[in-house]
Amino acid sequence: YIKICTACDEVLAWRLVNRFRPSHDEQEHAADSVDERRAERGAERFGNESHAKFIKTPVKGMCDQLPADMRLREHVLSMIKTSYSRFGFTQIETPVMEHIENLTSKQGGDNEKLIFKVMKRGADLARAIDAGKGELADSGLRYDLTLPLSRYYANNKEQLPSPFKALQIGPVFRADQPQKGRFRMFTQCDIDILGDNTNLAEIELVAATSDMLSGIFSEVGITDFTIHINDRQILRGAAKNAGFAEDD
Repeated sequence: YIKICTACDEVLAWRLVNRFRPSHDEQEHAADSVDERRAERGAERFGNESHAKFIKTPVKGMCDQLPADMRLREHVLSMIKTSYSRFGFTQIETPVMEHIENLTSKQGGDNEKLIFKVMKRGADLARAIDAGKGELADSGLRYDLTLPLSRYYANNKEQLPSPFKALQIGPVFRADQPQKGRFRMFTQCDIDILGDNTNLAEIELVAATSDMLSGIFSEVGITDFTIHINDRQILRGAAKNAGFAEDD
């Protein structure tokens, strides 16, 4: 998959409602007044350290994106989408939050140790605390795009073509120890072919990704690259040949 650092975008929107439609000048004046009042409230709330502490840096392991970074990022994402669409992949979207039962179903490997959990709320949380056992969380942020795809396909299979070529691009979250090149929030890109377990599907995945990378690399002068392919059957066969039992 492709990791592209991203940050949560927060958009602050306001609407001026008046019984009578104001003129353009009145709208601009009202907007300026609203902005001034917001700035004053922000200064009162965050500017005075004696009242509250306002931290201007992002949460550790996450990052802001400046306009120049966003332009480059969106350009690359556009190339990815265009390239994969030529191979018939359709973009889908799944929620960033999933049921905790799905996230802890032993399908995510070590990633299940890195879940950002969301606690139950209200009476459900009170009952869980009183019981003194069980899971206090009922959901969590997705740590990859594979598990959400499994749930998505199971829920919508009857409405999808077969085989179904899925393209997902979206943020994932891992409660990992941040370090250089490793973030707690990053963008992942996945392509999958569901309903076709032949080798032709595997070949198409490799060919589509090679085409996508060729287009992106050509813009920076890279014309030669190698794709390494891993297959668990090779590792399983080597282990079996070495005398290990299948269960090991």
